[in-house]
Amino acid sequence: MNLYIVGGFLGSGKTTAIVEASRILTGQHQIVGIVTNDQGRYLVDTAFFRAEGIPAVEVTGGCFCCHYDDLDEVLSGLISKRAPDTVFAESVGSCADIISTVLKPLAKYRPKEITHSVLTVFSDIRFFQAKMKGDDLPFSEEVNYIYAEQIEEAGILILNKKDLIGNIERETLLKEAKKKYPGKIVLLQNSYERTDIGHWLDCLFEYQAVTPLQGLNLDYDRYAQGEAQLAWLDARVHFRSKESVAWTEILNSFLETLIRNVRGQSRIAHLKCQLNCSEQYQKISITSFQENWRAQLTETFIGKELSILLNLRAETHPEILKKQLRDTLKAIILPGSIEMDMEFENAFAPAKPNPTHRIS
Repeated sequence: MNLYIVGGFLGSGKTTAIVEASRILTGQHQIVGIVTNDQGRYLVDTAFFRAEGIPAVEVTGGCFCCHYDDLDEVLSGLISKRAPDTVFAESVGSCADIISTVLKPLAKYRPKEITHSVLTVFSDIRFFQAKMKGDDLPFSEEVNYIYAEQIEEAGILILNKKDLIGNIERETLLKEAKKKYPGKIVLLQNSYERTDIGHWLDCLFEYQAVTPLQGLNLDYDRYAQGEAQLAWLDARVHFRSKESVAWTEILNSFLETLIRNVRGQSRIAHLKCQLNCSEQYQKISITSFQENWRAQLTETFIGKELSILLNLRAETHPEILKKQLRDTLKAIILPGSIEMDMEFENAFAPAKPNPTHRIS
């Protein structure tokens, strides 16, 4: 079985790439398994994979490294029930040190089942470009430390969302990246382009580490400080009407108000929404870089109910995120025929990293 761990900072486009890669492999008659991972327990990514008809299992409540036994258990379930040819395991966007805490332990304890494993790290190309130029990065020094360490341990480094900078800029950046990281495969990618995903898959299949896997010399105190500055908020909001209505205006108002409220006091790392109305669904993604989320809305949601599953990750305090969501709900003006309620709300900061195994 091939095990491809996909890491990278929050909002770098990991899920989009895995979806397209899974479609390609399934079309080649391969059996594919997906493992999602998050500090929270209500994952937009899992809902999205399942809505796309791609079977996915979860490791929730913490990263792979700190919940290694849970990862091992879900891998056992996938192997026994599906016998996959390939498994993509998408790690938490704030996680680092994957080689020492996940890949090496799996190689030690599952040498027969896992015949080939690779760590790919994704980066938003704009984030990477700012880092290479020495420009101010979106987050604090401690959070940026996590991002830098993720890049350091990549076997394959994907500079994703290549379409968001010019052709000359990205080719120059690719040359600089290859020079700075000579031991890595570095790819420019747009994860919506099938050709780019096919190239990534070819690199995964053919990947051979230049040297034996080397774990990070990670400062765990600094790593913990970075994670502690991030806040997680998971929530599900329902809108209901006795009559069928078009939800676009209400949806726009909700998201615009929420983004404005959060950006007023916090730095958004990633806001993901899974929108469901009748049999329609769509995923919306907003990251630390300004993006036109309105352009992502391709569905006209019409029905009696609209459900919004939110995964919001930001550099702030959990209680501030809670208040920002509640202030948003209070500010929304709804017609008298529409009711709104929050099914659940959970806000927290990640616990200090404490890996189950760490093999240097």
